[in-house]
Amino acid sequence: MSFTTKATHVDRDDYAVDHYADFLRDSHRTRLTFDLLDIAKRQHQCKEKLLSQAHTIQMKEHTRIENEFLRKLERNTQIANLPTVRRILRDRHRQGLSPSPPPLTSRQSQPSGQHDKSTSKLSLSRPPSARTARINANTEKFIQTNTLLC
Repeated sequence: MSFTTKATHVDRDDYAVDHYADFLRDSHRTRLTFDLLDIAKRQHQCKEKLLSQAHTIQMKEHTRIENEFLRKLERNTQIANLPTVRRILRDRHRQGLSPSPPPLTSRQSQPSGQHDKSTSKLSLSRPPSARTARINANTEKFIQTNTLLC
């Protein structure tokens, strides 16, 4: 083995012995300044932030797909009446994890008779808001006055 004044490569035989000396000797090549460290720190923080945002988006998508699947299960009575599926749906409903109702499109607009049924289904999944309570009270008053007049 020939000895030179400056190491050009790492010799694996004596790496454990003098790697600190090699590091000190070669440190002039890689001078890290505080500015470079700050830049690296900011880049790492941005990377972590982006990763957490990506994870949040993935989890939202996962929940949306899972809720859509559960809605399809609830609509299909043959599958929903199976004992294991019924137990799972019941447990999720007790925990308050039941899927939210699907958004209504313009072609799914329902007549008033079917609207009462859908509001009762909604009231089972979550408590009505103050606006919904006022609307329901007004419709009940309207129905009562109609029955009195007729």
